[in-house]
Amino acid sequence: MSGRTLGILLGVSVALNVFCLGVVAARARQRWEWRERMHAEQAPPSGPRRAQHHRLDALPWLSESDRAALQPERKVLQGLRHDVAAELRAESLDVEKLRSTLQALRAQTSKVQAAVHELLVERAQTLNSVERRKLADSGWGGLPDHPPNP
Repeated sequence: MSGRTLGILLGVSVALNVFCLGVVAARARQRWEWRERMHAEQAPPSGPRRAQHHRLDALPWLSESDRAALQPERKVLQGLRHDVAAELRAESLDVEKLRSTLQALRAQTSKVQAAVHELLVERAQTLNSVERRKLADSGWGGLPDHPPNP
């Protein structure tokens, strides 16, 4: 092989290596940026009302006293969810126990939801029509169904 051919092969090899290194570096940076963006989106909101467990506040209209009143019921709900998870992790599955716990979980979920709905009614009674419209447009517990009315 001539020196010129070896030079061309060496140049092509270097170019391919630099190209591959660039692809790997670009992918690494893309993953880093993606992780940073996900971390920023999952960070708790700043300000006086910070959600627990880094979750967004699902019911921002609830007062602190309303939250305190709901806390015991929510603790029961969390305990039942923990029980379901424990039953699913068990070595042998007790289907009837799982069904019973899931039924209790549904009942507790309905109880908490009914309490939240009653608090919503009480809150709505204290608001004027403009404030109720804002509450409705906020989704009052999730994402807005419709864009806010001007």
